[in-house]
Amino acid sequence: MAKLKIKGWDTGVNKMRMTEILIEKLMLTEDQSEELLNAVSAGQTISLDVEDDAIAEDLHNELSEVGALIVLD
Repeated sequence: MAKLKIKGWDTGVNKMRMTEILIEKLMLTEDQSEELLNAVSAGQTISLDVEDDAIAEDLHNELSEVGALIVLD
């Protein structure tokens, strides 16, 4: 199991696309996804446990492309 940590994002991040990615890849609701992003906006690091390593890697890449600061353990 991979652990994905969202630590923040670069200036100009596409939060709408981040929300869509979290919904698509993790099967979150829109409200759950927005809660996570609001927590990151408030300075929290969000840790997500992802069962499938391939999905975790894909999620890492997609979120990084839209400006998220991600650590994959």
